[in-house]
Amino acid sequence: MCKKHKCTISSFLESLNYWEEINLRMTLIKAQHNQSKFGISDEDAYEQALMEYDDNEQLKYDLERALKSGI
Repeated sequence: MCKKHKCTISSFLESLNYWEEINLRMTLIKAQHNQSKFGISDEDAYEQALMEYDDNEQLKYDLERALKSGI
């Protein structure tokens, strides 16, 4: 049994198709990098999203972090 918040996030992530997940990953990556003065290009964010595609735990962590911290 999981907490409601965790179940909601897991259900949301499981509902995404391939492109929605890649776009979400890119958005989270760009938000994280925009906190620094250098940022990240769309192409680099896309490449990183592709490399992390199979890492569902990382996506869940990044989304929870963004929701809690407001990045």
